[in-house]
Amino acid sequence: MLLTRLSIPGARLFGTTNPDGPQHWLKTNYLDRAALWLDHDGQLHRLDGDDRLNLSRFSFKLADNPNLSPQYMADVSSEFTGLWYRRLILGEWCLAEGVVYESWDPARHVVAELPAIPGGSRSPWTTAPRTRSTRSCSAWASTVACTSGTNGGGTRRSSVGPH
Repeated sequence: MLLTRLSIPGARLFGTTNPDGPQHWLKTNYLDRAALWLDHDGQLHRLDGDDRLNLSRFSFKLADNPNLSPQYMADVSSEFTGLWYRRLILGEWCLAEGVVYESWDPARHVVAELPAIPGGSRSPWTTAPRTRSTRSCSAWASTVACTSGTNGGGTRRSSVGPH
């Protein structure tokens, strides 16, 4: 469907995207089948064969944009690390492998015993960072109500930690 609107001779489609995983449908169905590909290093690749599409693919890094000031590029580049840096700054189509939250540090975040929390509660907290400066927080209580589909949807209570 993407190319069916280009019926007029000389018609062109110019598109842009931020990279995702290497198995993303846009990459596997279109970009990987482009007849010509100019990669991040300026190397031109030609694809031959019946599976190729009449497409030209150009890969860019943030620093390749001549309209961005060095200060802006430095500011934006400092916002991301790990996976998001590779995708949004370096323009790589890469998998989210291993620890997705690159600020995770086992030496800092894994403890033998939970520290005391003001007010006497020993309930652990979890947070899930997001890429747009919002966080999701959850509190796990020492007694949890959960529903189970295996027992007719009833509620059971289970102890999660010391009371």
